[in-house]
Parts: sequence; structure tokens; C-alpha cells
Amino acid sequence: MSRREDFSDVYRHAFEGKRIADGENGPAVSMEEGRLNEILVALHKRLSLDGTRKHFSLSRPELDGALDSLVREGLVQEETLRPLCMVITRDEGKALFTLSDELLEEGAELVEEKLKDIRTIADGIESLHPFAFSDISFFLLSTVALDVLQLDAMERRFLNSPRPKRKGGRYYYSVQEKTDPDKEAFGIYGNQFERFEDMVLSVYGNRRNALHFLSAGIGDLRRLFSAHFDGTLHEVKTRLLKRYMEAVQETLTLEASEVRGFEALGLMENGRFSMPLFKPGDEARLARIAGTLEDGLLALFERARPQLEMHYRRMGYDEEVSFASFFIWWYHFFYTALTDTLAERGVIDIPKSGVFSYLLKRG
Repeated sequence: MSRREDFSDVYRHAFEGKRIADGENGPAVSMEEGRLNEILVALHKRLSLDGTRKHFSLSRPELDGALDSLVREGLVQEETLRPLCMVITRDEGKALFTLSDELLEEGAELVEEKLKDIRTIADGIESLHPFAFSDISFFLLSTVALDVLQLDAMERRFLNSPRPKRKGGRYYYSVQEKTDPDKEAFGIYGNQFERFEDMVLSVYGNRRNALHFLSAGIGDLRRLFSAHFDGTLHEVKTRLLKRYMEAVQETLTLEASEVRGFEALGLMENGRFSMPLFKPGDEARLARIAGTLEDGLLALFERARPQLEMHYRRMGYDEEVSFASFFIWWYHFFYTALTDTLAERGVIDIPKSGVFSYLLKRG
């Protein structure tokens, strides 16, 4: 098979860059410009640099500049030009899901065993009182219990190591093949957020490339709300969120056009508010939900550590990244598969939109 055919197969689908980081930590260079993500894939697949340059129609100075940027960012080893972040192609993704499958039954049993405790804690959070458990099960069991508030425990207690230090701060980075155009790479559930004054709005799911509050542009908002908005996009969204909060608190009544707009963005459904508004102090209560699974998950992974380390070496990632990096990205495959398994068992109701929005008010 010729090199050209190899390139055509490797880049059959698009690749997405993903990061795990606090705040603004992340690549100090744009990974989309200069085909940096795709170059990382080429280095991972040991494709020739000249073939990579020709495939993407890059000049030699452009390719050299891209490699220099990746080295300076700490994403490529200077001597060997091997990635220092986890590149996951479609076949490797399948292998990571297969590795997850072997632990799913124990994981599902753990969640079902702790379900009563989780519901008891949730019942004590006033901000969740307006919602049936089925409406927030995806948020509580996937977002809170398995992902956002569980990752810290996995890093601190299982890995016992800090995130890799790079030019853009401390963060994990991965390049992943996107095989389904309607979902994020491998259908993995993830979280993103944006601050609006003293409010933080987050969106969790595996279809965050679709239309929602954070992804909406000014044209989307003008169309959805049938209104002309003045100011920057961030200023407009801040005003809309304030209106939403005041309506929830029953200090104002939304216009019909506003209801339609919020419904289109997944913040209302059939005229009802569908986004939880969390108050200061609720974070600690939500952390208790993650805490119900923490020891059980840690025990499960400790038993599986030899198996995980074997796959880490067998898949060749030991030549590129630390075991911590391998584990933390594999864990995303695990909790995604576990979320889907719990949905199949009727424990979790995944929103039809594939995303769930929630708001935290600070101060």
C-alpha cells in the first residue's frame, strides 16, 4: 500500500483536540491553525514528515514552525518527535472501549448499590426540588458522580500525580478521531463552562457542537429570541441569564419570545424551567454525591491496575505518554460506557439533545 493510501485512511475522519484542565490552562498555541492536531496524529502513526507536509500542502518552513510550536508547548518530544499527549485513532478507541467493557458490570452494580444514598443527598439540595429524579439523573449520575466531581479524586488518590506541566499551564491533552458527525469523538461525554459575572453556566454531554446557550452566536440569539441585541455576545448572554434567573425566582414574567428562545437553547421545556440554578454551598453537597462512589471506583481500578498497565504498554502508549495520561483518558471511555449502560438499564435518562445545562451562582 502506498504512503498516499496510508494518509487517506489515517485521515478518513476529522480529529478533535480535547483537554482536561482547570480554568484557562490549555495550549498556548492554536491547535487548529497549522494543522497541529493532524501533525500529532502523523507523529503518533510514525508517518513520514515529508509525506505529512505534502498531504496537507504545507511548505517546509510551515511544517518546521508547527513542529517547533508543538515542542515549545510540551506536546512533542524534541529529540524523537513523538507525541507527549494521547492520540486516539478509531481502532485505539475501540480497544479502550473493550477494556472498559470488562469493568462495566462492577461499575454499574456500584452505582445501583449507591443509588438510594445519591437520591437522599439530592433530596437535600433545595435547588433540585423542582425536578423529578429522571430529569436530572444524567446530571447527577454522569456529570457529578462519574465525571466532573470524580476526576479530582481519581487524580489525587489513584494516580497521585499532578497534571503535565506545559507552556500553557498544567493540563492533559488528547487528539481523538471523530467517527460520528453528530457526536463528539467516540461519543465521550464532557463538560464545558463559561463565566458570566457571578454566574457560571456549564453544558455537559456529547453533542456540544450542536446549538445550546454557550455555542449560540449573536445571530442565533437574535433569531431565536426575535430581538435585536446591542452589545457584545458575552454582554447579551449575561443579560439573558439575569432575565432567566429573575423569572425562576418569580420576580418577572418572561415574554413569549423569550420562552421560545430559552426552549430552543434547552433551558426550558414546554414552558417549564429545565436548568438547575445552584447556590453557593450546593457544590459541597454535590461533591458528597461523587463521594458515594469514590472508594468503590478506586477499589475497582486498583484491582484492575495490572490489566490497565498491561494495555498501556501493549498499545504502545508507554513510548509517548505517562500511565497517568493513559488512565485519565481511558477513564473517559469508561464512564461514557458506564453512563450508556446505566441508560440501557433504565437508571439514567439521557436528554434527547445529548446535553444538559446547569448554572452555579457564586457569591
